[in-house]
Amino acid sequence: MVKNATPERLRTRGAASIEFTMVFIIFFLLFYGLVGYTLPLLLSASYQEIASEGLREAVDLYFIADQTNGTAEINIPSYVQQLIERSWIPDEWQETCPGYAEGYFDRQGGIWRVCLRYSSPESIIPPFRIFGWSIPALPDEIRGEAVIRIY
Repeated sequence: MVKNATPERLRTRGAASIEFTMVFIIFFLLFYGLVGYTLPLLLSASYQEIASEGLREAVDLYFIADQTNGTAEINIPSYVQQLIERSWIPDEWQETCPGYAEGYFDRQGGIWRVCLRYSSPESIIPPFRIFGWSIPALPDEIRGEAVIRIY
């Protein structure tokens, strides 16, 4: 038995441990929510940057090859795919967008598009569910898309 353990002192210890538990849960949810909302925003910005860089490189390659009369020898969709695969995003998180005929790259007339997405962000950071709340509330997909019209 604890020295000087009066019933009042034991109740105080119990109250302190309950308060600590409640405060810990609140701080844990705040930290998890902060990380959970920041990571999808970072990934969304990264996907957008990679798609924009892929489209920028495709247009640059097209016009450089056009000036040297070698346009027929260039496989732009393959070049864009290699650029995306060399990015820092893991291969498991790289998916093509529906409706894109050439993988990550699509051109219809004068409109060129590059799109990169990940369809299950809950596998990256699973939401914490408590009292019917889901922390963080993640989007259905993380997506980056760049579009340009070439005249």
